Amino acid sequence: HAHVRLPATGWGEKSGTVTNSERCISRQRAFQSPLGEARPDWWTLAEVGRRLGFAQEFDYESAADVFREHAALSAIENNGSRDFDLTGLAEISDDAYEALAPVQWPVRENSETGVARMFTDGHFFYADGKARFVAITPRGVAEPADEAFPLYLNTGRLRDQWHTMTRTGLVPVLNEPWPEPMLEIAPADATRYGLADGTLARAQSRYGEAILRVEVTSGQPQGQVFTPIHWSKSNSSASGIGALVAPHLDALSGQPENKATPVKISPFAVAYSGLLITRNELSPEGAAYWVRVKADGRFVHVPAAEYTVDPMTQEVTETALSATGRVAPRFQG
Repeated sequence: HAHVRLPATGWGEKSGTVTNSERCISRQRAFQSPLGEARPDWWTLAEVGRRLGFAQEFDYESAADVFREHAALSAIENNGSRDFDLTGLAEISDDAYEALAPVQWPVRENSETGVARMFTDGHFFYADGKARFVAITPRGVAEPADEAFPLYLNTGRLRDQWHTMTRTGLVPVLNEPWPEPMLEIAPADATRYGLADGTLARAQSRYGEAILRVEVTSGQPQGQVFTPIHWSKSNSSASGIGALVAPHLDALSGQPENKATPVKISPFAVAYSGLLITRNELSPEGAAYWVRVKADGRFVHVPAAEYTVDPMTQEVTETALSATGRVAPRFQG
């Protein structure tokens, strides 16, 4: 709904700094010149500020100017009372900024050397300089596994993907190691529940279900299963793990218990499965299971249909994808 669109640089065209959770500030240097009329974010904001009548306040000429102001602001009302302090970099030169090596804050006044490890001097950021210990009472899982749902579902990330794959999923090489969402399971549990490596399984909790590719591995503890969080309705039919996770929330953070939802697993009765490669992405609506990944210049779809049994007639029905991408009856008997 914007009236004006400002051409921003992409990640590989940006120059500036990034700071990680270890307090390490690193220079991010562009490896590609901006395309077309694209400009850095700081330049765009400065231009808008100037044209609104604030030329003096937005007189930046470079990313180094922005960094110097950022560093100087960290010293306001500080006097050593806060751990975040970049005073020592507030007057860094353009050349020094360009050559800046990774450094961990705080960077105190009259120093360009950061602090790799905090509190080694025994001083903490309280008026008396002493640390504060908080006593807690450990609690078990909110919903223990039981006979009906005997396994704990642990969810997490894969090495090559980020969150819901909105960007990393567009990079073909990142899709190669795990082209489908998998269910990691210990060998003994796979045998117990009739699952074989490479087949499909249905995982169910009291809240929802998902269909996943089985990966039998001795690295998975018995009594637990693992599946990644990255797939969603945008790239799969039935692999969104959020549907399974119990809605037990931490009272302070609001985070759900993503690591311990009781589930049961069973084989997915495959009537057929296939491999569909197209130039355009499809969503095979009606297929009990499908997953889509981006490959070089094409989309790879893995659809599968399931044998179903009519509860009234006990007839077994197999379904198959039609040419339109929808599922239609194939045979009965």
